[in-house]
Amino acid sequence: MSEPKILDVHLEAIESFLGVLLPEYLNHEVSEPVWGIMGPLPSIKIRVGKRGPTMELDAQDGTVYFFMNSSALYKGEGAEGPMSTVLTADDAFALACPVLKYYGLPVDRDHYSVEPDSRRQDVGEGRWEVRRELAYDEMESVKSFVRVLVRVYTKRVEVVAYIPPVPPEPIANEISRAEAIECARKIVENRTEYVLRNVVFGKPGEVTKVIKMPWRYKLLKPQDHPYHSRYCWSVPYRADYCDLETGVWEKFTSRELIDAETGEEVN
Repeated sequence: MSEPKILDVHLEAIESFLGVLLPEYLNHEVSEPVWGIMGPLPSIKIRVGKRGPTMELDAQDGTVYFFMNSSALYKGEGAEGPMSTVLTADDAFALACPVLKYYGLPVDRDHYSVEPDSRRQDVGEGRWEVRRELAYDEMESVKSFVRVLVRVYTKRVEVVAYIPPVPPEPIANEISRAEAIECARKIVENRTEYVLRNVVFGKPGEVTKVIKMPWRYKLLKPQDHPYHSRYCWSVPYRADYCDLETGVWEKFTSRELIDAETGEEVN
């Protein structure tokens, strides 16, 4: 598959998804696909209608990874008023629930954060963000989440991002937590793009196992992609960081993700 193609499974997914959110676009033509970049696996990007929503779907099974149907900002009377006077957080979550149901996710608000998505929290520009981090068998899946943005003034879902966990590739020979710490130490101490001092790494008991889709996989097409994520050791550390412009030292905490089989850094 050198060029992306629209398959029957894509057309079925587009129809079912738009039936939930934007039924007025059900009979519009779909543009020629290009390769997408939003999903955890290879995806295609299309537009529905000339000025309709853009979508990204899994290249093989049609899973909808991304949807955007932007609205013009409201500049009329009351535009500068608080967004909650037009749409409350509870009402925004209710508007997002059909999307959550579509993905088979729970619709109990306790599972989600519902917060303004930007500094502008007025009627003219405000949007509510409904978000939940997604795990793999109770294990953290780095950068896996569902995110639904609801525009306050129009009371419509404007953006959906769904990045589900991808099962990890089995490990033949796993490095230990102690070995992962040493791998992380070499990586951090050899960095030249910023200056650190007083670096302290977590103990083996603080190192946890997570999964992550390596960024380099984003460049792979379906025929080249392993269709697995990677098991990683998450190695925490704290240090003092020097702002090169001001010369001021500040404390921060971070972590290194180390491939649990190869010992390499996973970005």
